[in-house]
Amino acid sequence: MLAVAVPKGEAQRVLEELRRKNVVDQNYKIKEVGDKVLIPVKAPVEGYEVVEIELERRERPKSLKECLEERLGKGDWPRSFSVVGDLAVISLKDEELLKYSKELWECIKASQKRVKSLWAKLGTEGEHRVAKLVHLGGEKRTETLYKEYGLIFKVDLAKAYVNPSLSEEHREVSEAVRDGERVLDMFAGVGFFPIHIASKRTATVVAIDLNPNAVKLMIDNIKLNKKKLRGTIIPIMGDASEVTKFFKDKSFDVVIMNLPHKAEEFLNEAKRLAKRAILLYVVGTEEEVERKYPGCKKKGVLDYSPGKRVWRVELVPECWGEA
Repeated sequence: MLAVAVPKGEAQRVLEELRRKNVVDQNYKIKEVGDKVLIPVKAPVEGYEVVEIELERRERPKSLKECLEERLGKGDWPRSFSVVGDLAVISLKDEELLKYSKELWECIKASQKRVKSLWAKLGTEGEHRVAKLVHLGGEKRTETLYKEYGLIFKVDLAKAYVNPSLSEEHREVSEAVRDGERVLDMFAGVGFFPIHIASKRTATVVAIDLNPNAVKLMIDNIKLNKKKLRGTIIPIMGDASEVTKFFKDKSFDVVIMNLPHKAEEFLNEAKRLAKRAILLYVVGTEEEVERKYPGCKKKGVLDYSPGKRVWRVELVPECWGEA
C-alpha cells in the first residue's frame, strides 16, 4: 500500500494536513521506521515522498451512531462530535437525548481513548457567543490545551467561543497576510487568528475582544507560543465599536471580522480603517452572499443550517460598495 514518509518532527503537522485533505487511509496503522514516520494514504500526495510498504491493518471502531444503535436500538441518534484537546463536545438539538448521557459517554470513550470528558452543547448564549453546556461524562472540567498546526491554545469551552472546524481557516488567513503589515482582528476571541498570523508573518496584530475571559486566555496563549511568534500581538479588552474610534483612517492593511451574525454592523468602520482588505464573515446562502457582495472573492468555511453556510467574503477597495 502507499504511505507518505516524513521526518518524526514533522509527523503531527503533516498528519493534520493530510486529514484535512481526506487522504489518510484510516484502515491502516501509522508506523515509525528509523527517523521517519509512515502515514498510510489512499493515493499519491503531491509534494510529499510516497513509498510502497506493508502496514498493519487497523480494526475500524464503530461510529457513534452504530454504537448507540447497538446499545439502544434503532433511532435518530447523533452521528458526530468534535474533540478539543482532551474534551469531546456533542451538539444536541433534542434535550431529550440528555437522558442517554451514560451511553453517549461510553460510546465516545470507546473510540477516543484520550478523551477525558464529554459535554453536550445545547447552543450558544450571551453576547460573548459562549456555549451552553451540560456535562455528560468523565472529568467535570471545561479547560484544556488544544493544538492547531503546532501552536498550543489554552481554551475553556464554558468561557469563550471555540470551534476546531476553523483550524484550516485560521491558517489560510494567516498565509494571506504579508510581512510587515498591520492587522486588526475586531473579534479576536482567545487569539486563534492573531497567533496564527504572528507565527507566519512579521506583522503587528491588534486583537480586540469584548469577553474578558477570552482576552485573558489570549494573553496566556501568546505566552504559550512566544518562541514561535515572528510578529507582535497587542490584545485589547473592549467593545470594537468603541476601541476603533481611537484609530486613524487607514491604520490597518487588513481587518478581520469573524462575528457572522453581527459583523456587518461594523463594516463601515472597517472600511474607514482598512487599506488593502477586509475579511468579513457572514451567514447566508451562496445566492444571498453573492447578491450582497457581487464581484468579491468568497469561500464557504462552515455549514450553518440546511442551505446556509458561514462565508468568508474578501472585500477589497474595488468591491467594497455600500454595507
